Amino acid sequence: MLCYVCGATFDNSNLLIRHLKLAHGLCSDRNLHLRCGQSDCILEFGSFSGYRKHLNRVHSEIPNNVQTVVCAVSSPQYSDDDQPTDLATCPSTSSCDLPITNQSALDLCGSAVAQLQTAGVGQCVVNSFVNTMEEAVHEIQAQVMEVAFKCLSSQNTETVSKLKQSFNEIENPFSSLNSVSKRDLYFRKKWSIVDPVDKVLGTRFENRKNRSTGTYDQVVVTDNFSYVPILETLRSIFCNPHKHALHIQLFYDDFETANPLGLKKGIYKLGAIYFTLRNFPPKCNSSLTSIHLCALFHSQDIKIYGFNAILEPLVQDLKMLETECITFLVLVLEK
Repeated sequence: MLCYVCGATFDNSNLLIRHLKLAHGLCSDRNLHLRCGQSDCILEFGSFSGYRKHLNRVHSEIPNNVQTVVCAVSSPQYSDDDQPTDLATCPSTSSCDLPITNQSALDLCGSAVAQLQTAGVGQCVVNSFVNTMEEAVHEIQAQVMEVAFKCLSSQNTETVSKLKQSFNEIENPFSSLNSVSKRDLYFRKKWSIVDPVDKVLGTRFENRKNRSTGTYDQVVVTDNFSYVPILETLRSIFCNPHKHALHIQLFYDDFETANPLGLKKGIYKLGAIYFTLRNFPPKCNSSLTSIHLCALFHSQDIKIYGFNAILEPLVQDLKMLETECITFLVLVLEK
């Protein structure tokens, strides 16, 4: 079966899909688009399961007669049509050497956990999911080891010893993601994460109940909001030089974090400022991953401090972007 990205051939659909995941870095998400590419077939699929069923049902009898192909062996880089372009020539074989490493399995599991967190799943649910998958993978590894040892003769001690060593070198990928701190460390190492910065608007007095005395005391409360530095966000997403100016489009929206009724309405209302880069094509900007959070604040603070106080750090960054420059690493693609 033919890889539609680099042209490598494989004996079955499982090897082809494994090649797409490990060699080209494709993973299951909402933006996944898989092309068939077998015998001029133009069908596209949004999941690996549907892609595998189509290959097994329609193209299972296609012979592999290609002698030399182009195979992607380095980190995937994407062009305008969302396909990898960094290619290197390698001989075609039915058992193509795939980069099967502990890091490859960790990246696949990390992408799955990242999709859960992006969907708004709570950390407790994510921890439960990761712990369950960690136990499941550990049990599967133990069963595979037991079956492998049963197939070997007990007298072949050298082979048994090498097999045990090989199994011990296989790490459980979910063990590196089973806590919030481990996941944060992995995500920061793999992706560029921009942390929000707390900005102080002012202070106010508020009546709060004293649990010791049972009376209400006036305490000083600090009003602040979270600002996501736009320069750092641009530095993380803008990896290719562009000869035109940056077109930054800002959005403002209010939303309720709960479902309040009556007098409670408006207490839990938050205001958010987002931005997108209009330099990107509409196909890219229509995705939620291209809409970036810039500021998050209580809507009631606008009436007290005004909108200018909230926009101040954003305006300062935009002025710096206009008069000075920001530095970032540029990824150079070899053609």
